[in-house]
Amino acid sequence: MLIDTLAHEFGHYMLHRPQLSKLDYKDGQLIRECDFECQPMQMNTWKSAEKVREEEADTFASFLLMPLDDYREQVGRQEMTRDLLGHITDRYGVSLMAAIRKWIEFTDTRAAMVVTTDGFALWGRASKAAYKSGVFIRSGMPIPEAAIAGKGPSGIASDQDKAICLPAGVWNFSRGSEPVRELAFFSQRLGICISLLLFDGDPYAANFEEEEPADTFDHFGNGNRLWRA
Repeated sequence: MLIDTLAHEFGHYMLHRPQLSKLDYKDGQLIRECDFECQPMQMNTWKSAEKVREEEADTFASFLLMPLDDYREQVGRQEMTRDLLGHITDRYGVSLMAAIRKWIEFTDTRAAMVVTTDGFALWGRASKAAYKSGVFIRSGMPIPEAAIAGKGPSGIASDQDKAICLPAGVWNFSRGSEPVRELAFFSQRLGICISLLLFDGDPYAANFEEEEPADTFDHFGNGNRLWRA
């Protein structure tokens, strides 16, 4: 079991365990049902409350295991590559999916991650800059056959270190299509592919107010909900 899975479960324990009182015990034995199970990877099947709970546990694990300032220092302004992500997963002992998701959450570049299986998106996430420019990943959206993810693990250069340049017309989003660089990771064990999509500067020149990313203290301090049990 990877350490980020343990941290996720610890997040559930810290954030979601019920508060017990003497009324929950009889003759010294706990009589209240307190168990729950994590939800499967198919986020599109989650109910609203389940989604919030799983997102909170993921966020807890992310900030516990991958301090934001240190992650920024490791990445700097480098282009995200297979080798760089390998360094991140080795440094923090986390899964590739957790490492990519963390980067998507704080990068100021236009980027997105898409988790796919059997030619369709399970779920995805876009960076703030990408989302503001119309990049949105729908659960269940079909994966283009010309995409690296669509070609499968036997496709051309599926294990190349740097992202592969794809022309406009391959990946399509709400504001149309544009050239994109794709870095794909295939897992036969899980039966999924994680695609990292890297876009150039915003062609629509979307302006939005910059926000200072919250660091670990901001999430776990000052009475924030993610620190209160």
